[in-house]
Amino acid sequence: MRLPLLSLIVLATAIQVSHAQADFIMTGNYVIRYCGAAGTGSKTDTLLALLPYFRDQLQIVLADVRLGVRSRAYRAFFKDQASVPQVERVFGEMAAGHPIAVETKGRYPYEPPYEHPSLICLDSHLPDYDTKKVKCEGHDAFIPRRGGAQVQLCPDYWNLTREPSTDQCANVRRSRFTDNGDWDIIYNQFGVWVHEMSHIYAAAWDPALDRAPGLNDCVDRSPQDSAKTAQNYALYAASEFSPSIPSRT
Repeated sequence: MRLPLLSLIVLATAIQVSHAQADFIMTGNYVIRYCGAAGTGSKTDTLLALLPYFRDQLQIVLADVRLGVRSRAYRAFFKDQASVPQVERVFGEMAAGHPIAVETKGRYPYEPPYEHPSLICLDSHLPDYDTKKVKCEGHDAFIPRRGGAQVQLCPDYWNLTREPSTDQCANVRRSRFTDNGDWDIIYNQFGVWVHEMSHIYAAAWDPALDRAPGLNDCVDRSPQDSAKTAQNYALYAASEFSPSIPSRT
Protein backbone atom coordinates (compact mmCIF):
# COMPACT_ATOMS: atom_id res chain seq x y z
CA MET A 1 0.00 0.00 0.00
CA ARG A 2 1.34 3.42 -0.94
CA LEU A 3 0.56 6.20 1.47
CA PRO A 4 -0.05 9.69 0.10
CA LEU A 5 2.69 12.28 0.77
CA LEU A 6 0.60 14.13 3.39
CA SER A 7 0.08 10.90 5.33
CA LEU A 8 3.81 10.19 5.28
CA ILE A 9 4.53 13.68 6.63
CA VAL A 10 1.97 13.26 9.41
CA LEU A 11 3.39 9.82 10.26
CA ALA A 12 6.96 11.15 10.41
CA THR A 13 5.84 14.04 12.61
CA ALA A 14 4.01 11.64 14.92
CA ILE A 15 7.15 9.51 15.28
CA GLN A 16 9.21 12.59 16.18
CA VAL A 17 6.60 13.80 18.71
CA SER A 18 6.40 10.31 20.20
CA HIS A 19 10.19 10.21 20.61
CA ALA A 20 10.21 13.66 22.22
CA GLN A 21 7.43 12.73 24.66
CA ALA A 22 9.13 9.46 25.60
CA ASP A 23 12.45 11.30 26.07
CA PHE A 24 11.16 14.03 28.37
CA ILE A 25 11.20 13.77 32.14
CA MET A 26 11.05 16.20 35.05
CA THR A 27 12.91 15.74 38.32
CA GLY A 28 11.94 18.45 40.75
CA ASN A 29 11.93 21.60 38.64
CA TYR A 30 14.59 20.37 36.23
CA VAL A 31 13.71 19.05 32.78
CA ILE A 32 15.79 16.29 31.16
CA ARG A 33 15.44 15.86 27.40
CA TYR A 34 16.91 13.65 24.66
CA CYS A 35 18.88 11.64 27.23
CA GLY A 36 17.16 8.26 26.81
CA ALA A 37 14.28 6.57 28.56
CA ALA A 38 14.47 6.28 32.33
CA GLY A 39 15.16 2.85 33.81
CA THR A 40 17.34 1.67 30.93
CA GLY A 41 20.80 2.66 32.18
CA SER A 42 20.56 5.80 30.05
CA LYS A 43 22.00 9.28 30.54
CA THR A 44 18.61 10.19 32.00
CA ASP A 45 19.24 7.69 34.80
CA THR A 46 22.66 9.23 35.39
CA LEU A 47 21.16 12.73 35.65
CA LEU A 48 18.39 11.49 37.94
CA ALA A 49 21.14 10.39 40.32
CA LEU A 50 23.40 13.42 39.80
CA LEU A 51 20.88 16.22 40.32
CA PRO A 52 19.87 15.30 43.91
CA TYR A 53 23.56 14.82 44.73
CA PHE A 54 24.43 18.22 43.27
CA ARG A 55 21.52 19.76 45.16
CA ASP A 56 22.84 18.31 48.43
CA GLN A 57 26.33 19.60 47.71
CA LEU A 58 24.94 23.09 47.09
CA GLN A 59 23.49 23.07 50.61
CA ILE A 60 27.09 22.85 51.85
CA VAL A 61 28.00 25.74 49.56
CA LEU A 62 25.02 27.80 50.79
CA ALA A 63 26.03 27.26 54.41
CA ASP A 64 29.45 28.66 53.54
CA VAL A 65 27.93 31.61 51.65
CA ARG A 66 26.02 32.59 54.80
CA LEU A 67 29.34 32.97 56.60
CA GLY A 68 30.09 35.81 54.22
CA VAL A 69 33.56 37.29 54.55
CA ARG A 70 34.27 35.04 57.55
CA SER A 71 34.74 32.29 54.93
CA ARG A 72 38.12 32.45 53.21
CA ALA A 73 36.69 30.86 50.07
CA TYR A 74 33.82 33.33 49.88
CA ARG A 75 36.21 36.22 50.53
CA ALA A 76 38.59 34.97 47.83
CA PHE A 77 35.95 34.66 45.11
CA PHE A 78 33.32 37.27 46.02
CA LYS A 79 35.21 39.76 48.20
CA ASP A 80 32.60 41.62 50.25
CA GLN A 81 29.57 41.10 52.46
CA ALA A 82 27.33 43.13 50.14
CA SER A 83 27.37 40.31 47.55
CA VAL A 84 26.06 37.65 49.96
CA PRO A 85 22.33 38.08 49.02
CA GLN A 86 23.14 37.81 45.30
CA VAL A 87 25.41 34.78 45.66
CA GLU A 88 22.97 33.06 48.04
CA ARG A 89 20.10 33.68 45.61
CA VAL A 90 22.03 32.22 42.65
CA PHE A 91 23.02 29.03 44.46
CA GLY A 92 19.60 28.71 46.12
CA GLU A 93 17.70 29.01 42.85
CA MET A 94 20.17 26.66 41.16
CA ALA A 95 19.59 24.05 43.85
CA ALA A 96 15.81 24.41 43.60
CA GLY A 97 15.72 24.55 39.80
CA HIS A 98 13.77 27.78 40.10
CA PRO A 99 11.86 28.67 36.89
CA ILE A 100 13.81 31.22 34.90
CA ALA A 101 12.52 34.45 33.40
CA VAL A 102 13.38 34.38 29.70
CA GLU A 103 13.33 36.86 26.88
CA THR A 104 9.82 37.16 25.44
CA LYS A 105 10.81 38.52 22.04
CA GLY A 106 9.70 36.11 19.34
CA ARG A 107 7.58 34.02 21.71
CA TYR A 108 3.85 33.46 21.29
CA PRO A 109 1.57 35.55 23.57
CA TYR A 110 0.25 32.41 25.30
CA GLU A 111 3.75 31.18 26.21
CA PRO A 112 4.71 31.95 29.82
CA PRO A 113 7.61 34.39 30.33
CA TYR A 114 9.57 31.72 32.19
CA GLU A 115 11.01 28.26 31.59
CA HIS A 116 12.11 25.40 33.77
CA PRO A 117 15.86 24.78 33.57
CA SER A 118 16.52 22.05 31.03
CA LEU A 119 19.42 19.65 30.58
CA ILE A 120 19.58 18.37 27.01
CA CYS A 121 21.77 15.56 25.72
CA LEU A 122 23.22 15.58 22.22
CA ASP A 123 20.96 13.20 20.31
CA SER A 124 20.31 12.67 16.62
CA HIS A 125 16.62 13.52 17.17
CA LEU A 126 17.57 16.93 18.59
CA PRO A 127 16.51 19.95 16.49
CA ASP A 128 19.58 21.54 14.83
CA TYR A 129 21.53 18.42 15.73
CA ASP A 130 24.29 19.00 13.16
CA THR A 131 24.90 22.58 14.35
CA LYS A 132 25.00 21.57 18.00
CA LYS A 133 27.24 18.59 17.26
CA VAL A 134 29.81 20.93 15.73
CA LYS A 135 29.53 23.34 18.66
CA CYS A 136 30.12 20.46 21.09
CA GLU A 137 33.58 19.87 19.63
CA GLY A 138 36.01 20.86 22.35
CA HIS A 139 33.24 21.62 24.86
CA ASP A 140 31.71 19.72 27.76
CA ALA A 141 28.50 21.77 27.69
CA PHE A 142 27.15 25.07 26.40
CA ILE A 143 24.03 27.23 26.45
CA PRO A 144 22.39 27.30 22.99
CA ARG A 145 20.58 30.62 23.46
CA ARG A 146 21.66 33.56 25.58
CA GLY A 147 18.88 34.48 27.98
CA GLY A 148 17.38 30.99 27.73
CA ALA A 149 17.09 28.21 30.27
CA GLN A 150 18.61 25.27 28.38
CA VAL A 151 22.02 23.68 28.92
CA GLN A 152 23.31 21.43 26.15
CA LEU A 153 25.35 18.52 27.55
CA CYS A 154 27.99 17.37 25.07
CA PRO A 155 29.45 13.85 24.72
CA ASP A 156 32.62 14.89 26.60
CA TYR A 157 30.52 15.71 29.67
CA TRP A 158 29.93 12.01 30.31
CA ASN A 159 33.67 11.30 30.36
CA LEU A 160 34.24 13.67 33.30
CA THR A 161 34.46 12.56 36.92
CA ARG A 162 31.45 13.40 39.09
CA GLU A 163 33.31 15.87 41.30
CA PRO A 164 36.82 17.21 41.91
CA SER A 165 39.31 14.60 43.03
CA THR A 166 42.44 15.31 45.07
CA ASP A 167 44.67 15.29 42.01
CA GLN A 168 42.45 17.92 40.34
CA CYS A 169 42.96 20.44 43.13
CA ALA A 170 45.07 23.51 42.60
CA ASN A 171 47.55 24.34 45.37
CA VAL A 172 46.98 27.46 47.44
CA ARG A 173 49.45 29.53 49.41
CA ARG A 174 48.42 32.68 51.25
CA SER A 175 45.05 32.61 49.49
CA ARG A 176 46.66 32.57 46.05
CA PHE A 177 46.73 29.73 43.55
CA THR A 178 50.32 28.60 43.00
CA ASP A 179 49.44 26.91 39.71
CA ASN A 180 47.63 29.80 38.07
CA GLY A 181 46.74 27.92 34.87
CA ASP A 182 45.28 24.74 36.33
CA TRP A 183 41.51 24.67 35.79
CA ASP A 184 41.10 20.96 36.59
CA ILE A 185 39.11 21.68 39.73
CA ILE A 186 36.05 22.65 37.67
CA TYR A 187 36.57 20.12 34.86
CA ASN A 188 34.15 17.61 36.35
CA GLN A 189 30.40 17.08 36.07
CA PHE A 190 29.61 19.15 39.15
CA GLY A 191 31.89 22.04 38.19
CA VAL A 192 30.64 22.19 34.60
CA TRP A 193 27.01 22.04 35.75
CA VAL A 194 27.51 24.89 38.24
CA HIS A 195 29.37 26.92 35.62
CA GLU A 196 26.60 26.64 33.03
CA MET A 197 23.76 27.14 35.51
CA SER A 198 25.55 30.22 36.88
CA HIS A 199 25.38 31.80 33.44
CA ILE A 200 21.62 31.44 33.68
CA TYR A 201 20.89 32.28 37.32
CA ALA A 202 23.48 35.07 37.70
CA ALA A 203 22.75 36.46 34.21
CA ALA A 204 26.49 36.07 33.63
CA TRP A 205 26.48 36.68 29.90
CA ASP A 206 29.54 38.94 29.43
CA PRO A 207 32.03 36.78 27.48
CA ALA A 208 34.91 39.05 28.49
CA LEU A 209 34.35 38.11 32.14
CA ASP A 210 34.28 34.40 31.36
CA ARG A 211 37.68 34.22 29.74
CA ALA A 212 40.09 34.68 32.61
CA PRO A 213 43.54 33.42 31.60
CA GLY A 214 44.32 32.12 35.09
CA LEU A 215 42.73 31.20 38.41
CA ASN A 216 44.18 34.23 40.18
CA ASP A 217 42.49 36.47 37.61
CA CYS A 218 39.20 35.22 39.05
CA VAL A 219 40.41 35.97 42.57
CA ASP A 220 41.49 39.47 41.47
CA ARG A 221 38.10 40.48 40.05
CA SER A 222 36.13 43.30 41.65
CA PRO A 223 33.18 42.36 43.90
CA GLN A 224 30.76 43.53 41.19
CA ASP A 225 32.39 41.48 38.42
CA SER A 226 32.83 38.44 40.68
CA ALA A 227 29.10 38.26 41.37
CA LYS A 228 28.27 38.08 37.66
CA THR A 229 31.00 35.69 36.50
CA ALA A 230 30.22 32.00 36.05
CA GLN A 231 33.86 31.00 36.58
CA ASN A 232 33.83 32.44 40.11
CA TYR A 233 30.66 30.56 41.07
CA ALA A 234 32.05 27.29 39.71
CA LEU A 235 35.44 27.70 41.39
CA TYR A 236 33.85 28.62 44.71
CA ALA A 237 31.39 25.70 44.65
CA ALA A 238 34.07 23.22 43.58
CA SER A 239 36.38 24.45 46.33
CA GLU A 240 33.98 23.03 48.91
CA PHE A 241 35.09 19.55 47.85
CA SER A 242 38.77 20.13 48.51
CA PRO A 243 41.08 20.76 51.48
CA SER A 244 43.55 22.70 49.34
CA ILE A 245 41.38 25.69 48.43
CA PRO A 246 41.17 28.97 50.45
CA SER A 247 38.30 27.91 52.74
CA ARG A 248 40.35 25.02 54.12
CA THR A 249 43.86 26.53 54.36
